Amino acid sequence: MNYNRSNSERKRLRIRSSAVKARHKINFNIYRAVVYIIILVVCVGAAAAYGGFKGIIDSAPEIRTSDVMPSKVKSIIYYPDGTEAVE
Repeated sequence: MNYNRSNSERKRLRIRSSAVKARHKINFNIYRAVVYIIILVVCVGAAAAYGGFKGIIDSAPEIRTSDVMPSKVKSIIYYPDGTEAVE
């Protein structure tokens, strides 16, 4: 590294230059816009997922216990000696 006076003066001028400040400001604004866009996409995606899920639930038919219970099923319980206990 060159620590002489002219190099230090050049660095000081470069740090204070309006071009560098403008570039940093533009970069920061681009970064901020990208963050806002990502947040917006996440919020819109979450709202779409919620709406889709809610639509599926609302359009689903009602389920009663009689719809879930099996029908025409026969169970037989036998005693240990092999005779039928309950049908």
